[in-house]
Amino acid sequence: MLSQISLENWINIGTVLGGLILGTLSAYAIIKKGISDLKKKETLEADIGRNNFQKHAIVHDYITALRILTGSDKVEIGQFHNGGKFLDGSPMKKFSITHESCDRGVAFTFSSMQNVLTTIFYDLIELIKEDDPRIVLTQTMSESSSTRTHNLSRSVEAFSVLPIKKGELFAGYIRIEWSNLSSIPSNHSLFSKEFKEYRSFIELELIKGGA
Repeated sequence: MLSQISLENWINIGTVLGGLILGTLSAYAIIKKGISDLKKKETLEADIGRNNFQKHAIVHDYITALRILTGSDKVEIGQFHNGGKFLDGSPMKKFSITHESCDRGVAFTFSSMQNVLTTIFYDLIELIKEDDPRIVLTQTMSESSSTRTHNLSRSVEAFSVLPIKKGELFAGYIRIEWSNLSSIPSNHSLFSKEFKEYRSFIELELIKGGA
């Protein structure tokens, strides 16, 4: 009787130990696969191969064509991203210029427009949300407007902006700038149509595979 109880106990112990070992091995396999997948993802994201940058070359061609077509001095693309948190726990919303096409003699500004808080250019953000390619004259903007001040510091007389969207999400914007009022397109309906068309091309390139 004692030997029978002992044998049953040993069988139960063996079953429990076997289950623990199998569970440990399964967990190890899952963790190992997760680490492997994460490393693959990090490698792909860090890759600067030809295929990864081909779409950005296409986007640059689009904004250069748009700049020439609209007689503007600069076309830029800004993209929104997370930027940490404030002390109260609320998220910092930022944007950075990721693509820029400038006419001859016009300075690039992307280096000074990285990780910019959206709250600084609140009026520009409101215009982006309107999703309307109307041309805004710098001088007509409020004296308190940071966008107005920024434009005047770079001799930008007028601009137009449209959002880049992924579904309902505002992922970024395309902005066209003119330094000379005489260069602004006279046919606004045609300008609006062309701007929206190029926005669609750019949106497709940027969104289809991630920025």
